[in-house]
Amino acid sequence: MEIREKIVQDIVRMSNFLGICEGGSMIFATVLLSKDPLTMKEIKEKTGYSISSVSVYLNLLVKKNLIIKMKNVRTHLYIAKKDFADFYISTLKEILFRDIKPLKEKLEDYKNKEKERHIEEIISKIETLEKLLEKEVYHSV
Repeated sequence: MEIREKIVQDIVRMSNFLGICEGGSMIFATVLLSKDPLTMKEIKEKTGYSISSVSVYLNLLVKKNLIIKMKNVRTHLYIAKKDFADFYISTLKEILFRDIKPLKEKLEDYKNKEKERHIEEIISKIETLEKLLEKEVYHSV
């Protein structure tokens, strides 16, 4: 296996961990490793994905702030952002506010309503995670 293929596999694995599907991860890796901005057609040729799939994945990656979409004369060019810290921090922040804090609130309501004392241990563990994520989100880079 070539070194480039190993790098692509690593980028795909990292991206999957952060909630990006395999196709989106492959497109991100392709654009990231390109020395020049790419058109949708060039990405299609390099990945083998259909133009409609490339379009869907690129829109996802632009929305996640991993790819920058630039207007050229008659087409769009795509370039990868190389600041992974921003993406990791925004992903941690999303997890914190979308998942962790609401779960903690529900558990507290459940504990109070149902008088379930054993839930306190779960809440305590979630609070530890919440503090860890807040530290990373608000005090990183």
